[in-house]
Order: sequence, then C-alpha cells, then structure tokens
Amino acid sequence: MPEMPQVDTLTQLQLAEIQLDRAICLYLDESDFVCAITLAGAADVLLGKLLAGSGGEPLVENYAVVISKFNVALGGAPIEKKDAIAELNAARDSMKHFRAEGAVSFDFAEEAYELIDRAVGNFLRLTNSETQHQVRFRLARGASNNRSRGP
Repeated sequence: MPEMPQVDTLTQLQLAEIQLDRAICLYLDESDFVCAITLAGAADVLLGKLLAGSGGEPLVENYAVVISKFNVALGGAPIEKKDAIAELNAARDSMKHFRAEGAVSFDFAEEAYELIDRAVGNFLRLTNSETQHQVRFRLARGASNNRSRGP
C-alpha cells in the first residue's frame, strides 16, 4: 500500500517567517536578489495583512504617505496612496505577473534590500521579536550602511 503524504499545518505568520528568513539567507549568503525579492515580497504581503488585521498599519502604507508628503515638500503634487504603493511594490509585482515587454529592469540588490527591510519591520511590529536571521540582516545592514547598500 502506498505511503500517505505527510500533511503539515503552518499559520500565516509561520509561513511569512519562513519566507522572510529564507529571503534574508538568499540576500546575504548567495546574492540571489531575484528570489529574495519574491520571498520577501510574499512575506511582506502576509505580514502586512496580519498587521492590518490586528489594528496596525503595514509599513508600505506608512511609506506611501511619507513619499507623498516628501513630494509636496519638494514642490510637487501629492501622490495618491495607491500609486505610491504600486511604485513601492513594482519590483515584486513585475516578477509575479506576465509582462508583454518581456524584460524587467531594476536595481535588484536595492529592491531586495528594501523589501526585506520592510518585511522585517512588519514582523517586528507584529510580534515584538526578531528571528536570528532578522538580527543578522539588521547587523549586516548597519555594517553595509557604512559602505553601500547590499550585502
């Protein structure tokens, strides 16, 4: 008789934590920025929805407001929140949706950094804790800020 597959159950928070920690490893250890963006983006969506569901504000929404205010301070027009969010998520979204032009151009290392950083912030806001990988990312980030962005 064939063996039955093992079924595991993970909460959405556990899934996001696994995705985020793997994204950090890909970013820091393998410089695999494309996969880091995909995993960090998936974690960020879950964490943002969990945070909003608990009465908090996901960082992407906070950043969108700041971007609009900054643009106004520079003499420009306010930016709609949805447009700012779309721009903040452009790299992530371009990797999950088909595009007729066929090519995607970004600073992949910078986009991975930004998405991981945002997801780590959401995780911290939601749980008031950090994983070992998140601490490692934060420490590496501090060291890299003295040089340049990237691992």
